[in-house]
Amino acid sequence: MTFVQPTRRQALKLGGILALTPLVTQLLAQTASAKTAVLPATVLAPHPALSSHALWYQLPATDWQSGALPIGNGRLGAMLFGDPASDRIQFNEQSLWGGANNYDNALAGKPDGAYDTSVTGFGSYRNFGNVVVSFNEQPVVTSPGGPYKIWGAEGVEASIDKNTGTKWCIDGPPATVTWQIKLPSAVVVSKYTFTSANDVPARDPQKWTFSGSQNGESWTALDTQSLPAPFEERRQAKEFTSANQSAYAYYKFDFTPKPGVSHFQVAEISLAGVSMGGQSALYLSSPTGQSDGDGTGADILRTVDGSPTTAWVAANPGSGVVWQGDLGKTVALTSYSLTSAAENAAEEPTQWILEGSSNRRDWVVLDSRSPGAPFASRSQTVSFPLPGTASFSSYRLTLRGAAGATQLRIAEVRLQGNGFDSRATSAVAEYKRALAPSIGVHLTQFGTTGNRVLREAFASRTADVIVMRYESDRPGGLTASLALTSGQDGVATAADAASRSLAFSGMMANQLKHAATLRIAETDGTVTGVGTGLRVQGASTMTLILDALDQLQARRRRLARCGPWHPASLLPLLPQQPALTTSCAQNIRTNSRP
Repeated sequence: MTFVQPTRRQALKLGGILALTPLVTQLLAQTASAKTAVLPATVLAPHPALSSHALWYQLPATDWQSGALPIGNGRLGAMLFGDPASDRIQFNEQSLWGGANNYDNALAGKPDGAYDTSVTGFGSYRNFGNVVVSFNEQPVVTSPGGPYKIWGAEGVEASIDKNTGTKWCIDGPPATVTWQIKLPSAVVVSKYTFTSANDVPARDPQKWTFSGSQNGESWTALDTQSLPAPFEERRQAKEFTSANQSAYAYYKFDFTPKPGVSHFQVAEISLAGVSMGGQSALYLSSPTGQSDGDGTGADILRTVDGSPTTAWVAANPGSGVVWQGDLGKTVALTSYSLTSAAENAAEEPTQWILEGSSNRRDWVVLDSRSPGAPFASRSQTVSFPLPGTASFSSYRLTLRGAAGATQLRIAEVRLQGNGFDSRATSAVAEYKRALAPSIGVHLTQFGTTGNRVLREAFASRTADVIVMRYESDRPGGLTASLALTSGQDGVATAADAASRSLAFSGMMANQLKHAATLRIAETDGTVTGVGTGLRVQGASTMTLILDALDQLQARRRRLARCGPWHPASLLPLLPQQPALTTSCAQNIRTNSRP
């Protein structure tokens, strides 16, 4: 896919105008009872060019620690994952700390070397929350009741990644561990499956309660199990049945870890009849630079659209055209197939090589063929078996045509393995996520059929907020559901469709108040409230502004800004303040800049 390459000045335009506008608007106009102003539509700048120093990746992040990319302004920070289907932004704030004020080991009767990170001890730095922007209504899986101690990539996301080689693993679990899922719509679930992890059977689920809810607050127990050893083998899937006949929008498992065991773990959790999402996309690219095809819409996505009447037409094939598919997980292929185009037999491939790789650098040849004329007719599918003994996360086909051919044409490419079929995935083309340190912008870009998608995010120092922009080339091609959740247990989110905002506020056990808001600052789509979330439909652009603070930062912000700028949901953190003076407001306008 081809993307425009603007200048650094264009990239900063969004931060200097869009992010600052709501700051000044609310500084001048907001009162304790006022609602957030709805901003006029703003013309969005194209995404910035990537410098040679930018960090960029060809797949979304699945691990906070090693994969997600950071943005920040010194007070607010966020980690971005860049999944095409469900964009997750985990955010933090400088001083959200859980623990007792003025904690002292001696007063608490603890030795000097003790390090008590609990809410009654010295404490620990806390996760503020998550923003999830879902584009295809995938379920949202969380683990209320934490924070749990997790190592590396063994968070709750691993329980739905369709990979038995990963696991959700908690170090030092509490008496109850909760796994919860919010569905796009209520469905009946009467069966569920657990898959045991790779080691230590004593860590497996052995006692649990399965429950359903319509609102995530009032729960009905659907099944209870207490089994001394539910799994006979490692990485074994076992199905359990309940008598449930009611449709619920929320389901959860409350596990009771085995006493005296240091960890709790499970590899996979699935609900019958529910697509669990996960990284199920197929990331297509052409390292030879021919993803766009011949420029008439015959791009690389045509090879996975399931139609034998469309085709990828690669111009100037030269010594070979490369089709590459990154799966996001390791799969052992048992076969692959090619489908000839509906026309122009002279442009079909006459020889090819299939290779696999686990790092996209070192490639292993899996199959090599030179049939000359592989297809007896148009739109014909020919399959080729593979041993299925070697697993790789990336596969590529180097296709070569007849000597002198000016184009190469292929209708379909299909990869199949145990539990995998490329036709069952959601394909995107030329995916890239990147962080440009010189301008502090995170971007994600990819192509879908007939569309180009751009996402940008940065943390504005001047406006002291995080800004996220979404853009689709196709008019009305952006439909999304927005969710804002706290990282602390027992904090509810409220949606206000009139002000196009989501908000939560709460107080931790150490009496530290905290709050966050997510506001749709600009969109050309329609906005409606759905439960505790918002839904945007028929948009081409959407810009979000995220703010979060605790009462310590609220006091500092009031002093720094000469007055109480904060969204309505943050007002409870501060005592009522007098209105801004004209001189103070003028000072902010004069000294604010991108």
